Amino acid sequence: MSAGTSVSDAERVELVTKTPSTSVGGLGNIDLAALALPQDFAAMATVKSAVVSVPIRRPGKQIWFSPHPDPDARVCVAVIEDEQDREAYVVAGSLRDQLDGEWVAKALVPCQTKQGAFLLWPIRLPDRDGKLDDWNTSALAIADRFGGRWLRLKSNRELGHYDAVEPVSVIPAPEWPADMGEIVRLALKGRVIESMDHPLLKKLRGET
Repeated sequence: MSAGTSVSDAERVELVTKTPSTSVGGLGNIDLAALALPQDFAAMATVKSAVVSVPIRRPGKQIWFSPHPDPDARVCVAVIEDEQDREAYVVAGSLRDQLDGEWVAKALVPCQTKQGAFLLWPIRLPDRDGKLDDWNTSALAIADRFGGRWLRLKSNRELGHYDAVEPVSVIPAPEWPADMGEIVRLALKGRVIESMDHPLLKKLRGET
């Protein structure tokens, strides 16, 4: 074909059909069978990963979670909260008398999220006079009533307490580990104050 010669529609069709077929990005050379997931992928996806850490915190307002149904799974401890870092630390029994006035009694309620993660929900317990604010009173009531059931935690600021929001659809009950003690131990790892030289206590004393 000489320069300046026009190409007819028929010739264009012929040129296209004779051009080697190449897919964008070389997709024609990809082995789809090698990329396909195995037939038992659904079963593989249900395998739970090992629990390596457990936070101590209140469940977020958008998190579906379930408190453990057995009250005996809870641990009542003396807690000092680092208000700057928002981290909770548990005081060893040998130091409770020395640190009286610094800690508050809390129940650590094991909870499981809909995604299968674990956390310990710290709920304040009544003081020596039996007094407890409405926020923590409602939190304890929710933990008791909704053990083994799914809910979201909602702050009712008008009335000053927590409300429980239940799902509109039926969600299968969570499966709990046989040894909940291991979950609690993971949560407390590195969070037990066993010495007066603990960094948090030094900070509270104003030591540099």
